[in-house]
Amino acid sequence: MLLSNLAFAQKRVAAPELAPFAGTWEYTENNQTFRIELKLGTLAMSGVTVDVLEGRLIYSANKKVVQNTLDSPKPNITNGILADKSTSVNKVQFFFHDAVKGKNGDGFLEFVPGTNDKLLWTLNNREIVSSGETVDYGFSVPVKATLRKLK
Repeated sequence: MLLSNLAFAQKRVAAPELAPFAGTWEYTENNQTFRIELKLGTLAMSGVTVDVLEGRLIYSANKKVVQNTLDSPKPNITNGILADKSTSVNKVQFFFHDAVKGKNGDGFLEFVPGTNDKLLWTLNNREIVSSGETVDYGFSVPVKATLRKLK
């Protein structure tokens, strides 16, 4: 029995610094509402389990839902880790999948200096322009926003 337990043992890399990012965050301005729900998760790879953030969202503009992944089995905010733990525990980087446009991006969440209830959301496009192709650089959600913690 001891051998079988050892065969499945993995090293765990805990990241308690991610806990303040977990929760429901929202940006509301004019006729737009952008809400993300972040939770702590884990990512297993090569015998190591790493703590990460993952999340889902809903975005509406002009009283019309543009994107809603709150009930989706697969999160569209994944692999959220500290951007650079050696300089700050206030910034997370993550992968983003735009479910409407079917494209990916790199995102960052960073606490507004001096706060624990406001995050700056930044989304960057990963696409590279190829000659002769038309490339859509936009996303179906805001690329910059200041989110307030709801819970």
